[in-house]
Amino acid sequence: MTGGSEREKGWPILSVRNVSKKFARDLRLSMTYGLIDIVKEVSGLRGPARGLRRSEFWAVKDVSFELCPGETIAVIGRNGSGKSTLLKLIAGVLKPDQGCITHGGRLSVLVSLGAGFNPLLTGRENVVTNLALLGLSRREIRERVDEVIRFAEIGEAIDAPLQAYSSGMAARLGFACAVHTSPDILLIDEILSVGDARFRSKCYRKLHDLRRAGVATVLVTHNTNAVLTMADRAIYLDRGRMIADGDPATVLARYEEDLIACREEESRADSPRTSSGMSGGVLTIEGIELLDRWARPVDAAVCGEPATLAVRYRALRRANGVGLGVIVRELTEDSDVVLNLHSERDGRLFEIETGCGRIEVRFPALGLRPRVYSARVYLSAPGLYVYDLVDSYRFRVVARETMSQNLYFQPREWHASPLSDVEWPDGSVGGRV
Repeated sequence: MTGGSEREKGWPILSVRNVSKKFARDLRLSMTYGLIDIVKEVSGLRGPARGLRRSEFWAVKDVSFELCPGETIAVIGRNGSGKSTLLKLIAGVLKPDQGCITHGGRLSVLVSLGAGFNPLLTGRENVVTNLALLGLSRREIRERVDEVIRFAEIGEAIDAPLQAYSSGMAARLGFACAVHTSPDILLIDEILSVGDARFRSKCYRKLHDLRRAGVATVLVTHNTNAVLTMADRAIYLDRGRMIADGDPATVLARYEEDLIACREEESRADSPRTSSGMSGGVLTIEGIELLDRWARPVDAAVCGEPATLAVRYRALRRANGVGLGVIVRELTEDSDVVLNLHSERDGRLFEIETGCGRIEVRFPALGLRPRVYSARVYLSAPGLYVYDLVDSYRFRVVARETMSQNLYFQPREWHASPLSDVEWPDGSVGGRV
């Protein structure tokens, strides 16, 4: 779509209708099916794929949506749910087995930043080549080369061979090329972690400017904040099928509920704890419990409410200066560390007597958002000596309020006072506007 009238009317610039794509898990069968399909395609005998052949599965199944100029839609789902396959179908890299995809205007794809760069060419030469590959004319390339170079902030290295660049520098150059092609539709696949925090902020501002200029965006990401801050709509895919399509916060909540349920099933299938017995039984972890505000064992803690992680131990002899460490990760594809606590860093080491006992870490208001978590829990002496550890104690956190837009729970109070009762820093009271 190149005309401005369609953008003004808000007509769909991208239409995905009942699109499906299948693959074969067996490499030999995949090559055989591919050869058969090519022959049928060339001879004009190939029709719509009606079903699955042996070893095949639907990577994307019956997905439909429309995208208007200036609109951003986020595609979310677990790894293997079909997100990247859908993006490749839209980009034309793959051909759908069923359904159709239509779009207008220029597509710009941000899947693998720096794809097509030649390591023997300089950064400047690669910019020129990459812009040409992305469809710009010679005149457009001449007009935008300097702008791309300024945005990438490569400095004097722009005239050095690309093979001398760090991966971050090459990625910045790739992003700069992709967003300076005047695209009508931008396809982004998990590449919004380019460079340092300041450069990432610059990238987000550029994407915001493109959106205001009417660029439609399809964003594939696991980043919850990116979905909530950038997207007008969200699509949730699971095993290639569209589960939900709508408001980002609502769709994210559905996705997180399903993710928690899935992780709980995995937790039940696994042992809740496996002690290492590293110290030969001198000091061992006998059990771990999650307690609520009334010190009752629970399966799930409540976000924002008091909680306790209690570690039961058995000591064969007295141990001095024992510390408790807890490393908590989200049970997601990325397994991000969200807490790394140790009693020694908080100035607490314990004197352990022979026999059984319990060490607790108490949280007056648990800040973890609703998720299933895995905790590495260990007892250690000062230094690197570890008496015992449990590598994967799994627990769940739930919430009594919507937490989709928060990274953690923040205790809070709200107050309002009449202006006449407010004292200003200069000592005056009220009367100021």
